[in-house]
Amino acid sequence: MYFTNELTPDDMQRVGEVCPNPPPALLMAGSFAALLEAIDTYTQETVHPVMSGMLGLTDREKVILGLYYRSVGFCRTAIELKSVVHQQSLTSAERSIVELYVDMELVHRDAIPDAVTKVIAFGDWQKLKAARRRVAFYTKYPDLDRTPSKATVHRAFIASDEQRVVQLVAQLWGPKAKPEHWSGVNLIERGEKLGKDAEYVVMKDYDRRNFYVHTGLTGILNMSQQHFEQLCMFALTMIGECMLKELTIVGKELKLAQAIPGYEEALASINMVQTWAFADKILQMNGEPPRFFMHKGQKHCRSYECIGGG
Repeated sequence: MYFTNELTPDDMQRVGEVCPNPPPALLMAGSFAALLEAIDTYTQETVHPVMSGMLGLTDREKVILGLYYRSVGFCRTAIELKSVVHQQSLTSAERSIVELYVDMELVHRDAIPDAVTKVIAFGDWQKLKAARRRVAFYTKYPDLDRTPSKATVHRAFIASDEQRVVQLVAQLWGPKAKPEHWSGVNLIERGEKLGKDAEYVVMKDYDRRNFYVHTGLTGILNMSQQHFEQLCMFALTMIGECMLKELTIVGKELKLAQAIPGYEEALASINMVQTWAFADKILQMNGEPPRFFMHKGQKHCRSYECIGGG
């Protein structure tokens, strides 16, 4: 990937002079969508090929990568949702990425004792809870079951693994614990464990995200078109912010700077894409020609040199 960026300091100055106040929400959303596209292109072309060739990963690296790849899926989905009608899906993706980013920070900073072990063990605990629910349901309503039972595999898992999982949960979280998250605490408390900046990511739109993901009509009734445009902008903004933070974590945990020349410089350049894309669109609104372009592939140079200004 490389950029063609012909925006000058004078251009950026004029942007501040001619930009509407507040800026159009759809234009802001488009500039953050450009950031997500830059992240996706760079990771697909440069980062993921390196990751896929890594062998002998530790459990810690597998956990970090697992959380990161889940976020990548949400990021790539968000890129495809280009209409305001997709606002709820964008907000849902935003909410999930915030939680995945916080999980990555908790592991990366060793903010939770035995974090990696707990992440892995929590998966078995979730499976056990699901198996118990399925068996209980078909025991309660045998007329909805069939032969062989729909709960056969779940009963088998309970028989073979329940004692092991229960003992592991008691060892990691306490003898009477029934953890709802591998960290043992809710999202707000997770943010608090990471300090002011990460706590701000969690808290600044915590309730707004919940309004549009949970059932109910809070924040929906009597709202204007512009309101939903702003919600799309908020979601794309936070998705981009969290993805860049996650790429920084992945870079440190997997030592990508040693495998990918200019990795940190590339992230710094990508971080500017939203600003450049927004400035370019503002000037185009005032009848000026486009000055900023993103291109896939390489321009006869290494990726980081292209990203750095091509």
